[in-house]
Amino acid sequence: MRVPSSRIFAILSLAFLGLTPAAAHADPILVTGGLVGLLGPGAEPASAQLFGDGLRLSGDGHGGATGPLELQPGEVGRVHGSFNFSAPHPFNVTVDGAQYVAFLIGGLEFTSSSFALPTPTFLPGSGTGALEYQVPFTMTGRVQGFTQSFPGNQTPLFDVNLAGSGTLTAFQQFIPGFGSGPSFGGGFAFEAVSASPTPEPASMLLLGTGAAGLFIRRRTQR
Repeated sequence: MRVPSSRIFAILSLAFLGLTPAAAHADPILVTGGLVGLLGPGAEPASAQLFGDGLRLSGDGHGGATGPLELQPGEVGRVHGSFNFSAPHPFNVTVDGAQYVAFLIGGLEFTSSSFALPTPTFLPGSGTGALEYQVPFTMTGRVQGFTQSFPGNQTPLFDVNLAGSGTLTAFQQFIPGFGSGPSFGGGFAFEAVSASPTPEPASMLLLGTGAAGLFIRRRTQR
C-alpha cells in the first residue's frame, strides 16, 4: 500500500520536533558579565553584580573563600567560594526582561580550576609577603526574589538558577603574628562564552521540514 506524501511529511516533521531541545526557561541563566568580590574565610561582607541575557542583578551579602589558605607554596589545590544573598534591602532586578524591586534570597557557589600556589614575595627583614594569581572558575547558583523580607509576608516574584564562568584574580598577604594563616581577597570576574553548538529549536524545525520536502520530491520523481 502506498503511503500518501502528506502523511510522510507529517510523520517526519513530528519526529524532528521531538528532537528539539527543551524550552530555554528550564535552563540556568548564563551570567556573562559582572563581578563578585569575596574575602575569606568566614562570613565576610561581600557584594555581587551579575549581568547576562535578560539578567541584571546586584546585591550585598555575606561570603568567603577557602582552599588557598590551607596551601603551601607549590602545592596544588582549588579556591572554593560562596556568596549568600540576604534580604535586608530591596534591589532593582531584571530577570528575563521583566523589572522588579525585590528582596533577594539565594546563593552562589564558585570552584576554581586546580593550580599550584605561587611563591610569595617577602619584604626583606619584615617577614611580610604577598602574592597575586589568576585562575579560571565556574559558578552555579540560585536567586529568589520576594516582595517582603519577612517570612510569612513574602510574595514570590521570581526563582531562577544561574551559571557562569570567568577568571578569579586573587591576592594573598602573609603578615607574621596575625592569625595562623594569610589573608585572602579575590574578585570573580565573569566572562562571555562562545555560543553553544547545539541547534536551536527553530533551526531543527527548518532542517526537519527541509529534509522531509526533499524526501517527498524524490519519491514523486520516481
